[in-house]
Amino acid sequence: MILIGKRPGRLGNGLNLFAHFIAFSVQHDCPLANPAFFEYAHLFEGTYRSGLACPFPAKPASMVPAPWVRNVSYRGLHVVLASLNDTGMVRWPLRIHSIDLTKDCDLESDDFLRRVREGNLVVRGYRFRCPNLVRRHINVIRDFFRPIEIYRRQIDASLQVARDGCDVLIGTHIRQTDYQKFMNGDWFYPVARYHAWMRDLANQFPGQRVRFLVCSDGKLSADDFPDVDITINRGSPIVDMYSLAGCDYLIGPPSSFSGWASMYGDVPLRVLHPHDRHIGRNEFRVSGDVDFAPTTAAA
Repeated sequence: MILIGKRPGRLGNGLNLFAHFIAFSVQHDCPLANPAFFEYAHLFEGTYRSGLACPFPAKPASMVPAPWVRNVSYRGLHVVLASLNDTGMVRWPLRIHSIDLTKDCDLESDDFLRRVREGNLVVRGYRFRCPNLVRRHINVIRDFFRPIEIYRRQIDASLQVARDGCDVLIGTHIRQTDYQKFMNGDWFYPVARYHAWMRDLANQFPGQRVRFLVCSDGKLSADDFPDVDITINRGSPIVDMYSLAGCDYLIGPPSSFSGWASMYGDVPLRVLHPHDRHIGRNEFRVSGDVDFAPTTAAA
């Protein structure tokens, strides 16, 4: 068994890490537990009825723990694992494999496969990766991370409003709050710059009614986007993320949030970089790996 013992960040990063280990689990018939997913377990079909361990394959619990119980349980586990790791006790009483946030671990490498064969393993870190297996088992991952019904209804309603009267719906992820400082602000773009990109892109669909579905952690209004047809989502992060997954195209800064939407919904994405002045309609690609950020801040 593999146990994910450290929370990697927020929603996008948490989904990303879990997805890679699920793909590994399916490929190698290796049971998986992820108590570090406690904050989001109530959102998804594969986890909302699970116990504290959030296992894969999904296993409904006889009694589903309250969110605060999941939180306290994980916090206690985190303290124990961090203490063992920091004191060098990584082979007894638990086998722990930790990697720095900037380091990669190939889950298909001989070294990692050997660690798994030796017995139960606790992993701590973010960049554990097996992108080929994720692509191979993407349908299993999509089924597991299907939002529960109450959120699916909200997502469907959001997309119904957004698509009414348009031919092309372009999801626009505008990251404002934490990106002002993250990566020295390199990925923080003023709203006026998003507006310019949106106008540029809309002009590349002649004869079609283009609308932008804007999802943001900032306070925006239609007045911020003159001459552009927009609708602003004001839902929870899960509703925003999966509404983006239902668009025809996506644009946004480097972020696992929009990367997950692209991969989950099979939606072409154009990642916006600081030097970009023009967005070409032919520059969109479905995200093959949702990892854009080297640290936990960009989830």
